[in-house]
Amino acid sequence: VIVSFSQTDDQHNREHAIGFIAGSSDRRPSSPIELTTFSVDGSVHTSTSVLLTVGSFVREGQTDVMPFGVKNPLPEEEDQPFEDRDPEMWLIQDIAHKRHPPERLGWPLDPRTRPIGGPSGTREVSARLAPADVDGDGVDEVVFVAPDRDGAKCIVNLAGASGEPAALELLDVVELDLPCYETALAITDLDTDGALDIAVLAGD
Repeated sequence: VIVSFSQTDDQHNREHAIGFIAGSSDRRPSSPIELTTFSVDGSVHTSTSVLLTVGSFVREGQTDVMPFGVKNPLPEEEDQPFEDRDPEMWLIQDIAHKRHPPERLGWPLDPRTRPIGGPSGTREVSARLAPADVDGDGVDEVVFVAPDRDGAKCIVNLAGASGEPAALELLDVVELDLPCYETALAITDLDTDGALDIAVLAGD
């Protein structure tokens, strides 16, 4: 898919650009998508997305896409194992109107979180993410669940995006004393008190 958009750089100059979104043809549930952004100095930063979720992460009623990706290595780093590559969160705002390029949010989540690698292999994606308006303000936070580095515990991250350009802030972390390589995540009002709850399937 080729998307045309305009954007303002750090010098407040209005520029036009073309974004490329490439997906695999095998139709796997976690089909990789390449994300690319350009710095003011002209350098290119790319990441391969392996998971994404959709919600209103910036303002109420707006459809945003928040992918989780793995940084693509430089040519001299091609031998780096996939599970050792830097994890990254990204944001594509207001996808319906195609006015925003992909924004790299970095990795502000709990450093114990290890979303890549597991019993099935070094390329296994062991993370789950979902939107959740936990404070009821009409704007979604993102819930990111993955094992810790030892695989013995499960790390539940709650983060929110804000600002312009957008930044992702870690709001809360819960550690579960159970593994969660093959987990499931649901956001629902379990106790019917009008507030959303986070339900995580964890264990062997």
